[in-house]
This record gives sequence, structure tokens and C-alpha cells, in this order.
Amino acid sequence: KSKYYPKLEYSNKADTFSRCFPRGLYTFVFLDDESDGLCCNHGEGRYVVSSEGKVIQVGGKFEDNDTGEETFAFMLPYEEPEPVDRDGDGRDDRLGSLLPYDSSNMVEGQDCENFRLVVLTDEYGIETTWELYEGQNKNEGTLIADGGPYGSEYTYVVDYCLPSQGQSYTLFMYDWDRRGLCCESGEGMYKVYSGDFLIRDSDGKFGKGNVTHFTLPVEREEFDPNRPDGAVLRPSGPPLIWTTLVPRPSPGGGNVKTSYPTESPVIPTKRPTPLPVTPFPTPVISVPTMDEGPGGNKNKKEKEVTL
Repeated sequence: KSKYYPKLEYSNKADTFSRCFPRGLYTFVFLDDESDGLCCNHGEGRYVVSSEGKVIQVGGKFEDNDTGEETFAFMLPYEEPEPVDRDGDGRDDRLGSLLPYDSSNMVEGQDCENFRLVVLTDEYGIETTWELYEGQNKNEGTLIADGGPYGSEYTYVVDYCLPSQGQSYTLFMYDWDRRGLCCESGEGMYKVYSGDFLIRDSDGKFGKGNVTHFTLPVEREEFDPNRPDGAVLRPSGPPLIWTTLVPRPSPGGGNVKTSYPTESPVIPTKRPTPLPVTPFPTPVISVPTMDEGPGGNKNKKEKEVTL
């Protein structure tokens, strides 16, 4: 029960605020008159602050906070910190997502195979999340990775090396507002690869959610282009452009294979099929440029902050 709003009269809609600010130090303050935040007494709301696709903060719960505000400082340009799990729940304290999958004790091509997810968000990246389970469904499977919410109209790439002794996996893609990634609010999409094979090519028109089942290692005959879940396996055409793999420390030591948006794509050393030695084509997956500001001069923009 809220003393400020009539029962069940909450909008459940996302909105965005985008401005360009000079480089420097900023403090973000989010206020809530009732001090109970956006979640979870009256729904499951949240806010996302990002800069040039890099998520700075996900918040809105106001846990152990009776001041009616959440406050944090950040620098522009923003550099993402390493994931931190101080409370030991296996999740990044800043973003709330699972720590990157630890494949440091496995060898790609022997113990594990590549899993690559490419997500292009629409105008409301705050609505986009995903979950990856080992198993055929949520009830019997194990959640091993997740992601989102994200910034708006940016491309995000996740690379993991997953156990490949015939394990089955299920990827759930969600849109909080039930409109998918396309086309009411932009032209988002997502793709799922293993190596240079395309497992799923989604145009983003899926409403509330989308499900993809696959097994590692992948076999051509396992996939039917006409199957209900839309999973398709076929060569992806030109050499696949990969983003730089960024080593991330795991709780048990070693490095974790994951990746973040980058403007310097590289080609991985291991691939299921040999690649011709030819100049690489222009990457088909790219980070969208910012809209023109007042007067049509893009050069006046320095850094974008999106809420």
C-alpha cells in the first residue's frame, strides 16, 4: 500500500533520458518520496545509468535505505571496473548479474566449445535481459549465465567456453515490456553462435520472450530451419568478426573468458573450419553512432549518458 499513489496505478513503462556532458566527475542522485524504491513492494521497477553502452549502475531497490535516495559518483569517460562480489552470492555487486562463467580449467575444442551471444538493444535497453541454463528447461536446469539490463541502442557481445560433452543448453531472451527488440522502439536483434556457425538469428520480433535450445558440440543435422523455436545452424558467410576477449579473474583463481563492446575486433585462433587468408570485411556488428545534437553537429558531443 502506498500513501502517495492509488492501488495498482503504476505505469509499468520505461522511459529514457539522454544528454551529452563534458568529461569530468559526476554524482547521480535518484529520489523516491516513500523511500521504498522502484522494487519490490509495488512492482519490479529499476533504473539503468549508462554511458556509450557501458552500464554504470543498475538500481532502484533502496535496500536498507530510509533516506529516500540512492547516490553514486562516476567519471566520464566511463571505464568499467572488474566484477566484485563482496557478499559471496556469486553476483556482481554493481550490476546484479552472475559473475562471468569460469572456463579457466578447460581447453577450447577439447573440454568446451565457444558460445557467443550478440545482442543489439532497441531504444529501451533497460527492458532487455537474458538467462542461459545448462539443461532443457528452468526447472531441471542450472542457471550458468545471465545479462542485462543494458544501455539503449548498443551492441553487446558475450563469449564463453561451455562444457561440450553433449550437454544441452537453453537460452531465454526477455523483453520486460513484451514488445521484443523490434520494431516499435528501434531495430534490435540477437544472434547465437558457436564458433563460426550461426545457431540462432533472431530479428527481435518475439514479444515477451524467446527460447533457443542447443547442444554442444553442435552438429548440422541436429538443427531444422523449420523447427518451432527457430533454431538454425548454418555457416555464417563471411569470416566472423569477434570482439577482443577480456580476461576476468574468477573467485577460484585463473581467468574467465568474456567480452565487452569494443571497436577493435579480432579473429579468434580456434575455429571449426579453416579461414581463407583474405582481408576481413567491414564488421556487420557495430556500435551505433549517437544522434545528431542541436544544429546537426555531431562533433560537439563528447560523452553520452543514458538513463
